[in-house]
Amino acid sequence: MPAEDVAALYSPREDFASSFWVRIIRGTYKNDVGYVLSRNEDKVEMLLAPRERPYDNDHGRKLLFDIEAARQAGCTVVEGTSGVVTCGRLIYQQGLIRRSFVKQTLEVVEAPHPDDLAFHDLAGINPPLIQRTISSFSAQLWQEDDLVRVVQGEFVNTYGAVLAVDMQNKTATIEIDAENCLTGQYCFPISHLRRVHRRGDSVKVFAGPDKGAEGFVVAIGDNLTIAVRRDGEDIEVSPKSLKCFPGLILE
Repeated sequence: MPAEDVAALYSPREDFASSFWVRIIRGTYKNDVGYVLSRNEDKVEMLLAPRERPYDNDHGRKLLFDIEAARQAGCTVVEGTSGVVTCGRLIYQQGLIRRSFVKQTLEVVEAPHPDDLAFHDLAGINPPLIQRTISSFSAQLWQEDDLVRVVQGEFVNTYGAVLAVDMQNKTATIEIDAENCLTGQYCFPISHLRRVHRRGDSVKVFAGPDKGAEGFVVAIGDNLTIAVRRDGEDIEVSPKSLKCFPGLILE
C-alpha cells in the first residue's frame, strides 16, 4: 500500500506516512493489531490473527486458520491465489483473517508490542516491515552505552555505542571508536541499527516462550544464555524460537 494512501487514512493533523499497523478500538477484535492491505473510501481492509473459525467453537482465542481442520469438520473451503481461502462467509489469507473496518474504529500504532505481531510473523506477512517495527520497538528501551551494529549504508557492520535516541525523528546518535577515519559521532536512522548484546548486559525477554524472564547475559553464541535472577536458574533463548524478531531481549 503506498505511503500516501496510508497517510490518507487519518486526519491531516497526524503524520502516519510510514505506518502500516493499526489497532482496532472496539468490537470483537478490540485492541488487536492488524496489517493494512487497502482502503476503499472509509473502509480499511486488513489482516488479523483470527478469533473466529467456522470449524471450532473456541471463539476469542487467536489461532491461524487451518484448511485441513476445516475440511475434516465438513466445512467447504474454496482456495484462491496468494494463500487466500474462503470458508463460509469468512476470508483468510496465509492463515490470517481478512476483514474490513471503518476508519473511525482504528488507530495507528507505529511500534506495536512484538506479541501483537507474532501471528503475522508466523504467516510470513511482510518480514521487512516486521523487522523495522521490532527495531523501533526495541529502540524505545535503548540506553546510553548500549552496543549497536549498523546494518545499512556505508557504515554497514560497524559497531558503536548509543549516545542518545530520538524517537520523534526515529534516529539514534552513535559513537564509533574505530582504528580508522570512521571514529566519531554519527546520527543514524533507527531502522539502520541493531542492538548487540554483551556478557553482563541486563535483559528482559519481551516475547517468545521465555517471555517475562529477567536476568543478565552470561554466554553468547548461536543462542544467548541468560542467568535468571528470580531463582538463579540459567535459561537458553533460541533465535529460532524467536524467529525474525531481533531485539526481543531488551533492557
